[in-house]
Amino acid sequence: MNLKRASLFIGVVLVAAIAGVLGGLIFTSKPSNNAVAQSVSANGSQNGVAVSGEGWVLVKPDLLRFNVGVTLKAATVTDAQKQTADKMDVITAALKAQNIKDEDIQTSGYSVNPNYIYNQGQSPILDGYNVNSTIAVTVRDLNKAGAILDEVGKAGANQIYGIAFGRDKEIDLIKQARVSAMADARTKAEQLSQAGGFTLGGVINVTEIGASRSNDYAKDQMVAMPSGGGDTSTTIQGGQFKVVVNVQVTYAIK
Repeated sequence: MNLKRASLFIGVVLVAAIAGVLGGLIFTSKPSNNAVAQSVSANGSQNGVAVSGEGWVLVKPDLLRFNVGVTLKAATVTDAQKQTADKMDVITAALKAQNIKDEDIQTSGYSVNPNYIYNQGQSPILDGYNVNSTIAVTVRDLNKAGAILDEVGKAGANQIYGIAFGRDKEIDLIKQARVSAMADARTKAEQLSQAGGFTLGGVINVTEIGASRSNDYAKDQMVAMPSGGGDTSTTIQGGQFKVVVNVQVTYAIK
């Protein structure tokens, strides 16, 4: 064997050896499994497998939040503000009569805007002012939620929106979902280690992608209030909602 052939042979062997080593360190799975083995770096050289995990808790709500307010028009800003303030005082009194505490009533919006009449070919004509005032309300007794909505309507509210159910101690639900998400990630990683023929090590890195809720109802949907003084009976269905936590976990490959 001459020198050129010997060099070529050695080069081919080295390339094949390097390819074999690299091939032994890379594992992949279908994208739908949300798990991909990769080279990661806790210390710049450790190999690992990254998987996603999802955990969730399905619960019934124990409170209701909504925004309620009025929009009124008057010839002057002062008149519009006074009329709006008077209406909001009546609405607040109606809420307190239903045992809504001060800490569960909070101003959520206030605006003053001029109102114009537009005629073709003419300059806009000022036609009074619109004042909007809203408060955010938390109802902690869902059995009274429908009656409370009825009462604020009778008190003069012409806007109700942002109805959303929740739990008083929702952070506890997030903690439960987080534990489930980590368990889900571990299960996926163990399945990959069995299928790939490698030994799973400890956790190298964890990233929480975020916590979310599955059915935060119509936060921006306006609810029209009935006009007139007829009796109303609003029915509120709390149903259930899901608290979801997603994580990305990387495990070492031994």
